Amino acid sequence: MTAVLSILARLAPYLIAAVLGASAMHYVEAPRYGAEIAKEVAAHAQDLAAANDTTQRALQAAVAWKQKRDEDVAALDAKYTKERNDAKVENDALRAAVADGSLRLRFAVSSCTSGAGSGGNVSDAASAAGMDHGSAWAELDGGATNKLFGITERGDREITKLRAAQDYIRTVCVVQPGS
Repeated sequence: MTAVLSILARLAPYLIAAVLGASAMHYVEAPRYGAEIAKEVAAHAQDLAAANDTTQRALQAAVAWKQKRDEDVAALDAKYTKERNDAKVENDALRAAVADGSLRLRFAVSSCTSGAGSGGNVSDAASAAGMDHGSAWAELDGGATNKLFGITERGDREITKLRAAQDYIRTVCVVQPGS
């Protein structure tokens, strides 16, 4: 044990000098390390602020894009709803005019035979009655007229749906954010 104490006694001044030197070095270097740490903290804060700004701009652009798409959809809906309603009003007016006799539906025919077993060809009689260019004309009865209006309304409605879908695809679906 005395050997250990004798070694420690010889090393004590060196150990004390090392501890004092390290302490002094800490106090000398601490302000420089503090400045470096503050510089890194400031750089990190700037990076975070830049990332936040970029994210905010991207979010605002996405929201604006979504609002524009919503406006486009609303405009298309209003356009085609009006078109559909206008077509319905027009078809209803035509149907009413045919029903009250103020409008007649006639078709030019090249030949026509009378129904109910009379067996006669009426194209010559119709031609002689002064029809345009010698053509015979046939007039639709009420049931056929209603069927024709129904077919026309369904056709118009489906064509309107198709045009609305095409406009939707051209206006809303094809456009991407940032374009």
